[in-house]
Amino acid sequence: MGCRPLNRLTDTLRAEHSAILRLIEEAHATGIGSQGAFESLRKSKALIIAHLRKEERELYPPLFASCDFAAMGDVFSAEMVRLSQTIIRFFERYETVGAADSGELAPELDRIIGLLHTRIAREENTLYPAFEKVVAEPA
Repeated sequence: MGCRPLNRLTDTLRAEHSAILRLIEEAHATGIGSQGAFESLRKSKALIIAHLRKEERELYPPLFASCDFAAMGDVFSAEMVRLSQTIIRFFERYETVGAADSGELAPELDRIIGLLHTRIAREENTLYPAFEKVVAEPA
């Protein structure tokens, strides 16, 4: 695993947000019961898990260490734990129910899409600028 400069981290996270949303919205557009939706959701689950791990490893520690942004980091981190539990439960339910009986999950997918859009906007407009400020400050 190569090193990535911290000032590029938020660019990577933003690109991952776009990919996650594209995959989930693609699943929604093709119909949650389709094989294409199953594949898109499977890929988005893996991407979301990797994205969350990256945030935990690389994004939150500098915020937690900052006097100015530690509280913000705590709030965002706690919110993400709750949101990720909701999203993972959806994926587990979808994988258990299977494509044939997945029609009941369509409203849940709509809700997940809305939650992700809201969270991503908050991260990109509030959390990431705070992180960029923290890592730009001289030690």
